[in-house]
Amino acid sequence: EEKLSLLAKGASLLKKHEWRDAVEFRLQFEQASWAVRSDREVALVAVSVHGRLLQHCSVPLRNDFDLVSAALGQSAWALRECSEALRGNKDLVLRAVRGDGFALKYASCELRDDPEVVLAAVRNDGYALQYASDELRGNVEVVNAAVERHPWALQFAAKELKGDRSIVVKAMSQDGTMVERPPRWDEFLASADEALRKDKDIVLMAVRSKSHWGQKCYDQAHEDLKAMIPWETFEAAAQSALAIPGEDAPVQVSASHTSTAAEVDNEALPMRILTKEQQQQQQQQRQHQQQEQHQQQQASYVKRR
Repeated sequence: EEKLSLLAKGASLLKKHEWRDAVEFRLQFEQASWAVRSDREVALVAVSVHGRLLQHCSVPLRNDFDLVSAALGQSAWALRECSEALRGNKDLVLRAVRGDGFALKYASCELRDDPEVVLAAVRNDGYALQYASDELRGNVEVVNAAVERHPWALQFAAKELKGDRSIVVKAMSQDGTMVERPPRWDEFLASADEALRKDKDIVLMAVRSKSHWGQKCYDQAHEDLKAMIPWETFEAAAQSALAIPGEDAPVQVSASHTSTAAEVDNEALPMRILTKEQQQQQQQQRQHQQQEQHQQQQASYVKRR
């Protein structure tokens, strides 16, 4: 009678998923007798409704390829509940990480060193890079794919790639698309190579980042760079589309005058790139953008809840 009841409710939910009925079904299966939870027919229906119910199935069933495949079709996290042998099955793991990159955490060591599996995972969620093997965290293609998905995945890359300027620029350029989990570039610069901390363009990108830690990013710049270009110049450039003066870069002194960096005395920095009124206007715009971003984050949090 218990088996027939579960089969009937499960079949009904597979046709039309009702939230309340699904919760009731899950609780009923969890509280069912061991004999019922060891029944393959019942278990197959159960994991098709709730993939994570695989954890309440018998050990032999958690080693059943078809049953685990059905569970992964409902929840990638079912990979955590299956047998060690099936965590090493490439087809099943690929299915899991394509649904949720974080499922890579439960794959076998061999598959966490498989480029195809790891690429599929980081393309779903860049943060999955932290579960890749040491060798693949030093793979340029894998790290590029990860930072395209989330710029802060750079923190999990191998040390030599954290110092690769092209990858760092790529990661920082993705920053503006993020609403959740904004990167802390000040923390990145604190442990970055000396060459990156001396790079005015890298520091400016960090100051402009969406993390709103501009002053702290500047504080982590190399002392030589800070001695040459003060914070006021970075702050003014960060609030506009202007670049920090370089050897060949054009320097915009005012709206009506543009000269080359060679014509500008480095000791004259800080210079007033914008008028005080323009700076106030841009500051107001920036505060408005920050308020909008905060509202988006709150809305996203409520939606997840």
